[in-house]
Amino acid sequence: MALSVTSGVAHGAEWRNARSTQIPVDGGLVEVNVHAGRYSVSAESINDWVTRSAHAVSTYLGRFPVELLRLEIRSEAGDDVGFGMAYGHDHHIEVDLGHRANANALMTDWVLVHEMLHMGHPDVGDRHKWFKEGLATYVEPIARAQIGNRTAQQVWNGFRTQLPQGQPQPGDRGLDFTPTWGRIYWGGALYFFVSDIAIRQQTGNRKGLQDALRAILRAGGTLDRDWSIQKTLAIGDAATGTTVLQDQYQRMRARPVRVDLERIWQQLGVSPEAAPGPQVDEKAPLATLRTAILTPPDPPVKTGGAPD
Repeated sequence: MALSVTSGVAHGAEWRNARSTQIPVDGGLVEVNVHAGRYSVSAESINDWVTRSAHAVSTYLGRFPVELLRLEIRSEAGDDVGFGMAYGHDHHIEVDLGHRANANALMTDWVLVHEMLHMGHPDVGDRHKWFKEGLATYVEPIARAQIGNRTAQQVWNGFRTQLPQGQPQPGDRGLDFTPTWGRIYWGGALYFFVSDIAIRQQTGNRKGLQDALRAILRAGGTLDRDWSIQKTLAIGDAATGTTVLQDQYQRMRARPVRVDLERIWQQLGVSPEAAPGPQVDEKAPLATLRTAILTPPDPPVKTGGAPD
């Protein structure tokens, strides 16, 4: 049934009973359960948020990862989308929504895309938590850009600002042995970032990380499947005709590898956000790779404009 709320949405309306609806998405269905509580957004805004987030994931991965996803939304204090968690065994996601969050908060949200992306990779074990969190952290802004929900400038400014958080700190070991927040989320994102660039360099920009992750999903690699990291990376590499994912894993798994990000930014043609003039250089050596990373393989259906 369609979601509906009492009047007064602009100031926060009380949903006295849980509301449920089913939303068709690319290759799947999302069952949305909004629990009783106070919300400042309309049912239509929630439906648009879910549809837009699912479309970003489908565009990047080629299809929605699971046939049926159950999404549980609960009201909490705040003015934004809060904590999210994905569960593979029964294909469901839980997300907290601030009771003062408005439609713009949903338009600019990254949490739901991040959690939906988790459905599109296998469970490779707790030691490799950097794999699942790094994948979702790196892919989320790219997937949103591929449907027009982020601009290229927003993506590259974000990466330039946040990827350094994944660099090893004094006393750190490799990704498999340093379970800190920075190394799990942004260290994992660094792994996928350098792998994406290396795949494109080795294939003449014909293949990228997106091809590898699509292949892993096609092979049945969803969050309810327990796979070894070796099997997962081998399937991804086979799709690109390289050994980049496996090679980078061997390089970064045990040793604290520091990535020369400044050199990469120069090659990609990405200037600091505060630098004068254009923030991207179309004549940079890897400018075509930078553009290709944000270009979807197939033209997506527009489901939401880029937020301010």
